[in-house]
Amino acid sequence: MRRSILLTVAVFCPHLNRTVAVERNEAIGRLVYCATGETCRQSAGQSVDQPGSEANRPYPASCPVYPSLTASS
Repeated sequence: MRRSILLTVAVFCPHLNRTVAVERNEAIGRLVYCATGETCRQSAGQSVDQPGSEANRPYPASCPVYPSLTASS
């Protein structure tokens, strides 16, 4: 099995309002890891305390790295 190349790229994070380092999987052409993901989740959890809001999501809405985890349920 051949491993995919992971490229480290800079992406603007709308939640932290700054550029962050993320990894892009060359084989699938998607962002797969954010170096500050834990910080992003912590800031989202502290920002709002209402049910069905940002605090109940694994990542805040519009996350460029984990878009599938930002949808509200």
